[in-house]
Amino acid sequence: MQELVLRHHTPLLGDDFSFPGAIVFLAHFVSSSDFTGQMLSCMLPMELLEAMDLTVADFEMAQKEYSSRIVSQ
Repeated sequence: MQELVLRHHTPLLGDDFSFPGAIVFLAHFVSSSDFTGQMLSCMLPMELLEAMDLTVADFEMAQKEYSSRIVSQ
């Protein structure tokens, strides 16, 4: 839990990757309606996306799924 809290803004520091921090960091962007996968890919190092085995298309799909669930509630 401590790593998640400490690294949610900096999941990738040099060669040091924090998976828990990355989950929270990326979840923020999935739930933010003003971000697109393309914008996110420009803001994030590709190493982070690769470390999590994710693509821009994965983000766009996750955002659509998140948005559709929020609207239906």
